[in-house]
Parts: sequence; structure tokens; C-alpha cells
Amino acid sequence: MSTDVGAVYRTTLEVLNASGVPTAPTTNVLTVTLPDQTTSLPAITTDSAGEYHVDFPIAQEGLHKFAWVTTGPITSKTDYENGTAFRSVIGLQEARDYLKLQDDSQDEMLRQIMGAATEQAESVVGTCVIRTFTNEQIPGYTRSVIRLPHGPLPTNLSVASITSVWAQGPTWATAALSIYPNTGTVEPLNMQGFWLGPWLATYTAGRTVIPQRVVLAVKEIIWDLWAPVRGLQSDQQEPGLEETSQFDYQLGMLPNYTMPVHARALLEAEASPGFA
Repeated sequence: MSTDVGAVYRTTLEVLNASGVPTAPTTNVLTVTLPDQTTSLPAITTDSAGEYHVDFPIAQEGLHKFAWVTTGPITSKTDYENGTAFRSVIGLQEARDYLKLQDDSQDEMLRQIMGAATEQAESVVGTCVIRTFTNEQIPGYTRSVIRLPHGPLPTNLSVASITSVWAQGPTWATAALSIYPNTGTVEPLNMQGFWLGPWLATYTAGRTVIPQRVVLAVKEIIWDLWAPVRGLQSDQQEPGLEETSQFDYQLGMLPNYTMPVHARALLEAEASPGFA
């Protein structure tokens, strides 16, 4: 499973000699490539001869590459781990209750599905879980109004700045902008338009209140995505609801996942133009 940003990911290495016996190598290096493509060479902890680990703090959201290389003997091992900022419009206990789970033994799988279900809902209704987008590029050269890609916005002060990508280009700070939260649009207060684009936008998007139909739609998507984890209880001569849900899920693993019809209908009521 992915590792939450702020948590620690443990990567391990076993070094064996030609006889298959754990042995201490002459050199041992772990190179971690972070999502922003910078690298780190963390200190390695020796557990015993030939047995090593590193506890690496995940500070960035995105894919991390862990590449071990040793000499004497020569060994190489590469692994990947996603750093995830977990986002969900419902809580973990609420999801357990909806699926009628009696314990927390499957929480990691459930959290991943909760995040995916929330992303599916946001693809229709726009951003729900409040978060900041930094230096998001907006194409164009001149525009009277800019529609931010990840609206809606929580307040009419949620845009920190819009800045031209060009050196010495113009910048519009919050006080110089008219901001329309529901539509996620923004224009200069002087109504003279944006110029010398493209621009970089830094803003906070999301909803302070999540509509109950969005919450219910996310629960239904979670139920649908949970089908293969739930599994069939017994063989049936004709397909039942469980078999049908599994088949639908397998179809959903094809390039275009189709959310349950009822969930889609609930979300459409909250869809904003340009977000769906």
C-alpha cells in the first residue's frame, strides 16, 4: 500500500554471497529519487551481517524510487513507493459501517479505495477536499477571465496570486482580484484582463461543506470498488448481486471505469460546468 506523507517507509536489503549466505558487502548505497527528481543518500542501518534497512520519511506526495547497490558482492535492488496525501469526503469508520466491516484488518485497502472513490466524485463535481494548488500553469496570452482548473473555491479570498511566467511580467495578488468561488473563476478588479501569459496560479480549492448527495455517491462508489475484496460467499447457479458487482468491477478495470448509475445521478446534481 502507499505511505502517507509524513509517515516513514521502511525499505530492506539482504545481501547473499555465492553460497547463498548473508554477508557484509564492501560498499552499500541506497539512492532515493524523490517525486521532484532530487535525490537523497540516507544512512543505512545494519541489522546483522548482510541484513540492512532504512526508515525513510516521506515528505513529498508522489512516486519515490529506492535503488540499492552494493559491491563485494555486487547486488542491486530497486523498489518504488507512492507518497500519498490521503483525501476522502468520509471518515474511515463511516466507510467501515457502510461496508459492514467488523474490524480494522483491511483498513489499508479500504483507505486506498476511499481515496479513489473521492477522486471519481471530484472528477464530476470539482474539488471537494480543501487543498492548495501551487504554481499551476494557466495557458494563454490574454484573457478577460481565468477559470481555475480545480474549482470550486472555499471563499472569495482563496486565490493567493496569478503571475505571468515571464521575467518582469505582471502579478495579481488577492487584493487585485475579483474571485467567484462557486464557478472557480477570477478576473482583475480593474476589469482590464490578464495579459502576458501564460500564468502561474496559486490558490486554495475545495468545499467547506460537502453536500450529502456527494457523500452518498462516494459511499456507493466505495461499495462498488470493494466488490472484489468482499468476494463471493458461495457458488450460485445464476449470477447474483455479488457476482454482478464483481463483473462490473472487472469491466471497470478497463480504460474507462464506469461508476454506479445511482452514484453518477447523485453527483450530476452538484456538477459545475467545466468540472464534469
